[in-house]
Amino acid sequence: MQATSSGTATVTLPTDEQILIVREFDAPRHLVYRAYTVPELVRRWWSGHRGEMTGAEIDLRVGGAWRYVMVAHGGFEVAFHGEYREIVPNERIVNTEVYEGMPEGEALTTVTFAEREGRTTLTMLMQLATRQERDAILATGMEGGMQESMDRLEEVAASLGEVPAPDPRLRALDPLVGRWTITGDAEGTTSYEWMEGGFFLLQRGRLTRDGTTHEFLEVIGFERGFAATEAPADITARVYTTAGDTLDYVYEADAGTVIIWGGEKGSPAAFRGTWDDDRRALRGAWAWPGGGYATVMTRVGGTARPA
Repeated sequence: MQATSSGTATVTLPTDEQILIVREFDAPRHLVYRAYTVPELVRRWWSGHRGEMTGAEIDLRVGGAWRYVMVAHGGFEVAFHGEYREIVPNERIVNTEVYEGMPEGEALTTVTFAEREGRTTLTMLMQLATRQERDAILATGMEGGMQESMDRLEEVAASLGEVPAPDPRLRALDPLVGRWTITGDAEGTTSYEWMEGGFFLLQRGRLTRDGTTHEFLEVIGFERGFAATEAPADITARVYTTAGDTLDYVYEADAGTVIIWGGEKGSPAAFRGTWDDDRRALRGAWAWPGGGYATVMTRVGGTARPA
């Protein structure tokens, strides 16, 4: 086995078509995994010291897509994308990986996370189609950038032990992240993004219905007051509009549907929407006694399967 290691991660070449990276982290496995899979955390480490990360899109499910983009110090853009093939939370991720500067080559990457006495060993095996593709990756100087990324990943993972983690039920809202157009009985645009820390999803939009246009801001998450010790039962939201309204909602979401209750859960006023298979569109309608309207929300940017 040939070795080309330096820094804190070890890089070896098990076969002519493989690159193996092994790195130990001074942080427990669930924190390393979280730092590795949550977009706002990936933004803090993936680019190392080589530029600014401008995009981290993660649809963490089998068949879901990911895409990372950075602008290097030289002013050029570097982007990778792929698809998740296997996910075992906190243990194993298998995904494809394509460098958009060389789109003809695709790697299959298997990442495992193993913990012992509070420390985590991350093992990353890249399987290429040919030795020429493997050598082309090594020739880019990838090892230096990888070492920087791994060092920063350790810093981010260790820092997570100092703050509570967001409730995992919030991950059901991940498909909303991105930019959207709204058509139908109401028209407009909107966007969703996670607030730093991942506890609250922020929606900012502009909507026109029946000739009236309002802009709005919505904060979605679990309420937690002073000295709270129990997890809330429901994901709640409050909307603030340019008309001066403050409107409260309760969210329910799963892999295929989104329900938004006006006021309390079970209210007669509710939105019920269904995702298309690729999660590029959410089709649904608001309904209340005596009224309602239907809309289609179509993705125009953000987390989506690369073309």
